[in-house]
Amino acid sequence: MAFDSLPGMKITISQNPQSFIIGDYFAVFGSGSDIPEVYEWSSVKSYTEAGDSFTITLLNGNIYKLTKNCFTDSTQLILFRSIVEGQLSRCPNTIKKVYRRIVPPKYNYRDIGISGNVFSATGTYSERDINSGSLAKVYSRFAWLIWLSALVATGLALLFSLTTFDDAKENLLFYICLSVFYGIGVAIITYLICCMRARYRYANYVRSDVSTTENIVFIVARDGFAAIEECVYSGKDIIPWSKAESYFETKYSVVITLKDKSICRIPRKLFDKKVWDEMVIFIANNLVHD
Repeated sequence: MAFDSLPGMKITISQNPQSFIIGDYFAVFGSGSDIPEVYEWSSVKSYTEAGDSFTITLLNGNIYKLTKNCFTDSTQLILFRSIVEGQLSRCPNTIKKVYRRIVPPKYNYRDIGISGNVFSATGTYSERDINSGSLAKVYSRFAWLIWLSALVATGLALLFSLTTFDDAKENLLFYICLSVFYGIGVAIITYLICCMRARYRYANYVRSDVSTTENIVFIVARDGFAAIEECVYSGKDIIPWSKAESYFETKYSVVITLKDKSICRIPRKLFDKKVWDEMVIFIANNLVHD
């Protein structure tokens, strides 16, 4: 099990007369009760992290919602979700949904140890580290739309010129060039909209995920890769390469996309150029082999 070295802890919800013990089991104390309801993690039907809360739904229909403002600090919140997601990594039938997380969810990790050559670094994310990956991902999905809009805009501009201006046929080359510039302008505007979308996503990350300001440990090794908050890093939990789907490199980071659609971002600024180039080749080779 991943993150099995983390201690259990008791969380008190201030706006709800309940308290929870999170550890090997999931226990709930009701109002004024000293006897908890104790559940195994295999009895969890679904687990969801939204922007402001965690929701745990049990197979018996009980639903428990923990708002993020009930935690004493960011470390306690990170410990909570690391323990819960580490336990749920053994529960393949549990539906797991995580939104606006800057690092991969902990249920992707396995306690398999780290061997062989290791690329490692510790640091925090900057806005450009995150935005470059978000923008590249958006562009990869909508590049066809950007260029299609440019092509359509060029065609419409040329058609408008031919049907509106009397000298269009005599100065066809001029109007073709003008239409092309118009199409390029449309493409640039569409790309800027993608940039604004990336900035919006970053703002959501900052509001929703405490890890945006935490020290992150980045690992790339023969056994897998990781981006883990330093406060819960054990030195042995890692995401196997079999869970990776693809990767792409941007000016500021390399981004590994997982099969559950989460993302592992590794900032370029933490490595010198030679090590960075070796690591990117290493990532590419491991993904090809898997």
